[in-house]
Amino acid sequence: MSRLRRIKNWPELARQARYQVKSLAKICDASPRQLERFILEMTGVRAHDWMHQLRQFEAVPLLHKLGSVKATALQLGYKQPSHFSVQFKSFYGISPSELLRDKNVAFSNAMSDFHISLSFSERLARVEIESDGTASAKQ
Repeated sequence: MSRLRRIKNWPELARQARYQVKSLAKICDASPRQLERFILEMTGVRAHDWMHQLRQFEAVPLLHKLGSVKATALQLGYKQPSHFSVQFKSFYGISPSELLRDKNVAFSNAMSDFHISLSFSERLARVEIESDGTASAKQ
């Protein structure tokens, strides 16, 4: 079994790597290309896209918790809150400011589950976004 398959705390490691493939590869003691191939094989999604999705899924509960677009952007590792806002709107279809103003916004594309999967052979590790804005892997 490869050492990448033994890793269980992907969301935490992605956060530590500030959602950067090269940094995550270094943390995992793998080359960026090895990590990219592994994540693509396990999820069907490119590593960069998987980390972007994770980052966006973590954004909603974090926005509600912190109540600030700027604070959320900085917490998620964005250098500019405006870049976070553009990516958030592209991903969800509404701006983070709109989400904060209207607490009753419902996502039509089943985003309310706030989960993405990273499967390992026959097991499925799910990233669950908790109400406090943290993500944890569930077995």
